[in-house]
Order: sequence, then structure tokens, then C-alpha cells
Amino acid sequence: NYGDDVIITGAGPTSQRVQNIVGRGASVPRNAVGVLNKKTGEYEFQTFTRMDPVSMLLMMSADMHNYQQFEDPASLGVDQGFIPYMLGALDRKKEELVHAMWLAISQHSTDLPFLQGISELNNIMIRGDRETGEEYSDKIFKFFGKKVGGIASNVQGQLETFSTGSLGTIGRSWLEKNYPEYADAYPIYPTNSLLRNIERVVSPEATSSMINQGQLDDAELMRIEDIPPFAKGFYVEMNRAKGGHFLYSDEVVQQLNFWGEPAFQIQPEMIEKYGKWRFMYNPFQVQNGAYSRLEEEFIRISEVNEEPFPGRYHRKRLQKNLKLYPKAKDNMVTYELTAEEFNRNVYVANNIDINGKVKANPALGIDGDDDYNPDLSMLSVMEDLVFESDIYAEADDQERLKLLKTHLSEYQALAKKWTLNNENRLIELMDVDIELE
Repeated sequence: NYGDDVIITGAGPTSQRVQNIVGRGASVPRNAVGVLNKKTGEYEFQTFTRMDPVSMLLMMSADMHNYQQFEDPASLGVDQGFIPYMLGALDRKKEELVHAMWLAISQHSTDLPFLQGISELNNIMIRGDRETGEEYSDKIFKFFGKKVGGIASNVQGQLETFSTGSLGTIGRSWLEKNYPEYADAYPIYPTNSLLRNIERVVSPEATSSMINQGQLDDAELMRIEDIPPFAKGFYVEMNRAKGGHFLYSDEVVQQLNFWGEPAFQIQPEMIEKYGKWRFMYNPFQVQNGAYSRLEEEFIRISEVNEEPFPGRYHRKRLQKNLKLYPKAKDNMVTYELTAEEFNRNVYVANNIDINGKVKANPALGIDGDDDYNPDLSMLSVMEDLVFESDIYAEADDQERLKLLKTHLSEYQALAKKWTLNNENRLIELMDVDIELE
């Protein structure tokens, strides 16, 4: 960074898990230049990803600086007073910096549009250590379902816009307004860059591609697990297409960030400041954001510890042991959440106190408790732990990592308990599964 007034972001924290936590909560984009607004304390970022090859150099410089910033001198393993040992340490440091640079290049390369397909294929072909043969097979079929849905959506999008001079889109708009039952009978929703660009300006909210309750009702099913993997992938891709079309984006569920706040493709204040037309034609995106002190500590801990940072704490699948008696054999059942249930789970994890009381949110259908205590919520407790407690101050970085993991796990466990006790669909399924046992 250049003082505190201008910063350059690279690929972000080395840990993908930390990126999932802080990147989606702090509104700090990857590969961007940020200028400090001294009145708000936030940075206004402008991306440079479209400026290759300059973007690669800027990104590598930012990531290597980030590596140096969080490197623990003690990790060099030498006595700082001895020059021969220092020379050896510097050689090792040089190798580690080259390694960090290579990681940055690799990560940035898979973000490029023409290489994203290779990245997806690589991820799908790798079988997890705990993944059964059936789970791996389902993952493959779901992947192909998504690809078929994506191809169909893109072909439909080309036909309705560029190939027909947008007459197809005009016709679809008229059909949706006058005969929506006929439009809904055709399951392919069009998408392309033009439609997505219009949608994100008209409806800047970020949307979820997860299967929602409406799709379950249309399929006359109670369990997401009963949907064939190929069809599940197709549904997910159709939700992604609907989320990128101005006629249908309000039919899919809005996405929440890690902290349970509504996520946006374009921040409404940026549209208000620059106007809609700026985002219609300008490929360089702008947004406000900054890491909080707690998020900076998450990043620091992840960089100085070799042990992996906690993974995705907002789980899309919840497990429940349905055994009836303490000494009975375990009966573990997994329930996949709908988009609505997942959002409520994310919100509750961030807005439940240590006593299990939840803050009301009528928009999500959460009544809440009158005696909810915000000072005992996850964010408040973790801030007190990191910045106020002697336990954290006196602990080494490995112990601090364990403390953070423990607190995140405790609140996720509270959210899981609330979800299983309050979601009507899950309650009905558990009752059915207990009777079948």
C-alpha cells in the first residue's frame, strides 16, 4: 500500500477459506485499487482485472507485499544476530516469495473467463478423501446438468437478443405480462452478457442459485435429495440464469454474505453516485469497502499459521442423529437446505446470542425473541475475545487460531439447532425418518 490513503489488493488471502469469510463480508474486491475516503473510513475500489498484463504485475506486487507483511520473522528459524545464518534465511525467504508469486499467478489465471472452464473441470475431477463413490458420481452428473443448462441458457439468450435484434426479449416481456402461464411452461431461461449487465443495474442485489422451496413444490417433493443429480444441476443453472435476467431475478432468493447481510452485485450507493449508465458500458467496477479489525485478524492468523483456517461455517447440509435412545445405534441423516432455509441459517448464526435467543427478521420470516442480547452475538463475543481479553492477548498464534475456531463452531452449532427446531420442512422430514427407523 501507499501509506493508508491508497491500497492495492491482489488475489486476496492465501487461504480460500478466509476469502470465503472476509471477502464476502468486507466488500473488498480482488485485484483493485482503493482510495481512502477519510470521512467514512472506507476505500473506494476500482478493479483493474481488464488491464492485462498490467493487472498481473499489480496483483503479484500486492500479494508479495501481503506475504511480507504477515511473515513471522521467527519462522525463519535462525538467530538474527549471525550474518551467515541470515544469508541462509534470506535465500529461504527468496524461495518462499517466488512460491507466493506463483500461487498468485495461478489463482489469477483461473479467474480469467477463458480459463474458468478448466478450473471447474479440475475441481470436479478431483475426488475428496471422504467422498464416497456415490457422492462422486452424483457430483459428476450434477456438473453435467449444470453444463447442459448453461449451454441451453446461452443459446436461448443469443436467439432472443443478438440474433433477433432483441425482438425475442421484447416478445418474452410481452408474453410474461399478458400470458405468464405460457412463458412458465418453457423451462429454459435466457442469459448472456447483455442481459446480465442490464439486470445487475436494474436489480443490483446478488441472488442465490440454490434450489428454492418453490422448485421443490413444483416438483411435488419434500427432499432436495430426491431430485436426480443431473436435474439438480440443471435447476441450479436455471436459477443462475434467472438471477441474471431482469424479468426473473425477483423470483430467486437474495444472497447473504458471511455476516448475514444482503449481498449486492453493484452497491446501490455507487449507482446513486455515478448513475446507471456508467455501469452499463464501463468494464471497471467500483465499490466501497474495508476490512474490519476482526477481519484483518482473520487474515493475519490464516497467514502465520500452517494449520488451515476454519472452512465454510454456513453449511448447505445439516446432519442430525435420529437415534431414539442413548445406547441405540447412531442414525445419522443429512438434510440439504433450500435457499430460504440456508439464508435463515446464515442470519441466525450471526444474530443468535449464546443463550439461543434470536434477533427478529420479518423479511426472512424469523419472529425472534424479545430477550435477545446483541452483546452476546457471534460478532460481539469474537470482538471482545480478540481485542479485550487477556486470554487472547497472552496466547500464541496457534492457540489464537483454536480460540477463533471454537467460537465460530459454537455459534454455528446454535444456528444448526435453531434451524432443525424451527424449519417446518425439516421437522416433517425428521418425523418421517424417525417413523421409518
